[in-house]
Amino acid sequence: RQDNFTNLLDPLNPKDTRTYSQRFWYSTEFFDQKNGPIFIYICGEYECRVRPDRMFPFEASKEHHSLFLYLEHRYYGASQPFS
Repeated sequence: RQDNFTNLLDPLNPKDTRTYSQRFWYSTEFFDQKNGPIFIYICGEYECRVRPDRMFPFEASKEHHSLFLYLEHRYYGASQPFS
């Protein structure tokens, strides 16, 4: 499932209150809510998408019954701080 959250443009500068919408996906398909870990995969410097050569995170999530988050890197894809 795809979603967005509001992220700070510069989290290291407390005076900068600018934000942007950062895209992510998540899956609870195999998640064990009582004992399952949370796995976060941060896409590299490209538009985030499921790639056949990068299936390891999905397989690890299934094997370990995790909540799986797939985060798009800012400045790529739909996660653009500036227009």
